[in-house]
Amino acid sequence: KELRIHDGSLAGGFRVVPDAVVNVKSYGAVGNDVADDTAAFNSAITQALASSNPILIPAGIYRVGDLGVIPNDIEQTLKIVGVGKRSSVIRHTGDGALITLGVESHVTENDNQDWGCFHFEGICVTSAGGTKGINFVWRFSNALIRDSHFEGFSDGAIFGDTTMPKSWASRVVNCSFAHNDSGILVKDHAWSISDCRFYANEYGIRTISGTTDVGGTDDGRSAMNINGCDFGPANGAGLALSGQQGCSIAGCYFENNYAATFGGSTSEAFQYDPDLSTVVGNAPCILFEGVSNMGISVSGCLFQGQDGENSHIEIDGSDLNDDSCSGLAFIGNIFANSGTDNSGDRYCIKITDDDDGNVSGLFYTSNYIS
Repeated sequence: KELRIHDGSLAGGFRVVPDAVVNVKSYGAVGNDVADDTAAFNSAITQALASSNPILIPAGIYRVGDLGVIPNDIEQTLKIVGVGKRSSVIRHTGDGALITLGVESHVTENDNQDWGCFHFEGICVTSAGGTKGINFVWRFSNALIRDSHFEGFSDGAIFGDTTMPKSWASRVVNCSFAHNDSGILVKDHAWSISDCRFYANEYGIRTISGTTDVGGTDDGRSAMNINGCDFGPANGAGLALSGQQGCSIAGCYFENNYAATFGGSTSEAFQYDPDLSTVVGNAPCILFEGVSNMGISVSGCLFQGQDGENSHIEIDGSDLNDDSCSGLAFIGNIFANSGTDNSGDRYCIKITDDDDGNVSGLFYTSNYIS
């Protein structure tokens, strides 16, 4: 199909740009929830990289396995666009990552300084056996993921836990995440996550400082911005931070302390696969964990509790380095301890296992408690 673009003239002329969109159906995709469309998607990606044109996923249900690795030495933006998360559906049938960005061999080397870029929007991705949705391995900065939905991934829907993925300044906007181990798990600098909903995940968002866990000794991550997000019930935490050096959390809604099963027809949030369900237990809204967290602001958030004993915010001091948890500010929040079982162990902010006094410099002002 040809693309007609206005030429900007007062006469209202148009110019035709041939082959401006790489349509997956032009490369053999069927989208009927029966055919295996993996080869067609790989062919479309190859053509998009060769032509620097975006990939279009029309309405349909596309059964797609683990796609080929996107090399980090591309010089253009790989853009994959659907027509809406309720219309363009990828049913991931693989047991690994749907999309892998970057080559593993460069993780500990700086011999390749090219920076690829990636955009993904307007798509629903559902999986029953995959580990990762979009896997950031190496050098895909300024990525943009928006207006999409991710569910059913056993490691994380958006994932990056290699030694140093260097996918800095990436953005996730207006997306929803359900029934994943982590909606977003990243170990990187300057991510911005806004207007997203996290529901019935083990963790909504989790940042880490280690190679694959929270106990690593690598450099801390910095300059995270989490704004206007809705964190529904979770098992581990709505938001878990480790190794953060500079993070702003503002205007978010948090719920915690559920003991229920969410999924199918009982789900209060969008999910595509009605068979996905998660048993949610008690969990804090925000969990500070790992060896360090510094310079973090929580402001203008609403913390809504339910029955249970977990506190809204918990600071785990068991693994902290000396004086490594400081500069935490809690300003202008609402802590609503609703429910019938608000026991003496329930706090707005709770510090545990800090026998050495490594948590210091907490600033708490202008908060409302009900």
